[in-house]
Amino acid sequence: ADAAYQLACCYSDGVCVERNDGAARHWLQTAADQGSSAAMSRLGHLLLSSDDGADREVHAKAFQWFEKAAASGNADAMYGLARMILESEERAGQPRRTDKAAKMLATAAKTGHR
Repeated sequence: ADAAYQLACCYSDGVCVERNDGAARHWLQTAADQGSSAAMSRLGHLLLSSDDGADREVHAKAFQWFEKAAASGNADAMYGLARMILESEERAGQPRRTDKAAKMLATAAKTGHR
């Protein structure tokens, strides 16, 4: 999982290789499937920032990856998940679950999210 994640970061950031979001997504998916919470979180961010990030199915996949990574203690995923909860409920006209999001943000801050 570590090698796949590092390769994904190279493609995502254009380090030592030409930047390639498709290759980054492939290697992040591979690393996430192998259990890397960092890859799960970064894949969630990549999905949301992609051209099809507004698509409901893509949005749901990002949420699932954030949720899985957050459950393993990944602070960045906790932050991403809390933001998605707040933003999606706002767009859907649902009451905001600020208590749940606030708890996640507090946990993310305590565990090192910058």
